[in-house]
Amino acid sequence: MTPDGAWELHLDEIRQVGGELWVFAKVDRPEGAIGAMMQSAASDQVSGRFPELPQKVFVVGKTWKWANEEPVQWLASNGDYVEKRRQGQRLWRR
Repeated sequence: MTPDGAWELHLDEIRQVGGELWVFAKVDRPEGAIGAMMQSAASDQVSGRFPELPQKVFVVGKTWKWANEEPVQWLASNGDYVEKRRQGQRLWRR
């Protein structure tokens, strides 16, 4: 969930790390974008064959202060994001 309907979520990469799939994404709000001022769901998807493994989702770009209920690990900085993306084997990349 994002603060308004103008926010976008972009999947960047999927990696297999041990017995898990790690999904990496970014949220951003394009400059000048107009969206309904209500919490809105942002989503993205890819098609492909991936192993049936538990998933962890890591997202960077959050600027709001309220806690999200989604099972997502929000990363505070691009440095944390890049460091996590060095682990495991890449299965897909945009």
